[in-house]
Amino acid sequence: MYLTTKSFVKLCLLCTLFINILLFTVYKKDTFSSYYYLFNFLSFFTSILVFKYSIDRFRNKELTTSYLFKVSIVFRILIFCILYYILYYFYNADLSIEEYDTTFYDNLGTKLVYIYKNNFSIDNIHSLIKGIEFDDLGYPFILSLKYLFFRSIIISKLIQAIVDSLSVVLIYKISIDLFNSRIAKLSSLFSSIFLPMITMAFITTKEVYMTFFTLLCIYSYQMLSKNKSKSYIIYLIFSILILFSMRTVFAIIVLLSIIVSLFFNSKKSIKKKIFYPIFIFIGLLLMLGLFGFYNEVKIKTFAYAGISLGEESNIGGRSQDEYLMKGQSFAKYASLPVLFTQALITPYPSLSLTNMQHWGISMQWFFSGGLFLWVFSAFFCIKGMILSLSNKKALHILLIIILYTIVLLSSFYITSIRFNILKINIMLIFFGYGFMYQSKKTKLTFYIYSLLISITIFIWNYAKIHGR
Repeated sequence: MYLTTKSFVKLCLLCTLFINILLFTVYKKDTFSSYYYLFNFLSFFTSILVFKYSIDRFRNKELTTSYLFKVSIVFRILIFCILYYILYYFYNADLSIEEYDTTFYDNLGTKLVYIYKNNFSIDNIHSLIKGIEFDDLGYPFILSLKYLFFRSIIISKLIQAIVDSLSVVLIYKISIDLFNSRIAKLSSLFSSIFLPMITMAFITTKEVYMTFFTLLCIYSYQMLSKNKSKSYIIYLIFSILILFSMRTVFAIIVLLSIIVSLFFNSKKSIKKKIFYPIFIFIGLLLMLGLFGFYNEVKIKTFAYAGISLGEESNIGGRSQDEYLMKGQSFAKYASLPVLFTQALITPYPSLSLTNMQHWGISMQWFFSGGLFLWVFSAFFCIKGMILSLSNKKALHILLIIILYTIVLLSSFYITSIRFNILKINIMLIFFGYGFMYQSKKTKLTFYIYSLLISITIFIWNYAKIHGR
């Protein structure tokens, strides 16, 4: 028998409810309050029912991008209102749930607006950003443009929700080109209610824009490879430049994946095999040089490759000691090679009190409902990726996912929600393909997977609690 959307929804709901009840019963004093359990389960319940309703409604109808955008933005505003209510009225807190990088981005964006309005000059901007690395500047500059017109936190978050909804539309367009409209319908409708993607849109972090520009880069490449308008090469270069201004190592991965795909997928066309990669590379170097960041990006790129050019460069990454300081004695196992098979599925829902300094409110608590949705849907995303291995048009996307996952493993960021959200959002492109093309054993395999992943989630929370 084949797995239907109804069976998928039912099993996800039952497993999620069972795990929540089990964890709350066994580890009540070590998990967050019943308010969070209720919020996460209700948000999960609502999103998956909206997905089923949308699929039923458009089963034999054409899905338009305008309707998809409307569904996405309305659902994001709904979740935004719920989050705002819980944080503001229960905890008197902002939607930027944890500080860390968010405070830095907000402060720099605010200072840039002050310069725009009071003493604008290139020298003043250079003086302000002196000593700040290039891949920490992209998001503050975007924030400064928002703050220039709307200083309201609420409006700023709603703008991010709009950008996030545009990412859903791009997933639809990319999936249509890779597969067909039926598969694109499944992938995009699922991403329109995908809670991790939505929750991230209301936190002051750059991942929302990184997702959008990555998808724009992928779509531009696909249009360019089909001999569409040459303007797509400008979108491609611009998107990669923005990614360099947000996370260098990820931008390198995207650039390499695009160049490799252009070379191997161009059907003996010299122009596509040679000219396009060279043009993209030179165009990117010229843009970096124009903004004065070529040397910094060059040093950092070589540093990631393990080559020193005589200057120090911060290439980031977490260490075991950082996890141990937060009370996680099992941190030393975080990047074991044996965990690679699980790396595509991470992060798992975390319902335990583990960050010793932030037991009041922790960002991970607001993601657990969405991550339950992710771990079950990951089965079909991975299945879709495996089925796409023979599809040359999907090579660039598969390379991005695999290479970035390896980087996350080697840098200890494999458990980070923020750093994984990019990988997750890109993998959603393959959800519809994995769900649509089933064998007679798919339903049984998914049932077994659901049981195993439920046990894994319980063990994950057990390890986090007992590893403190």
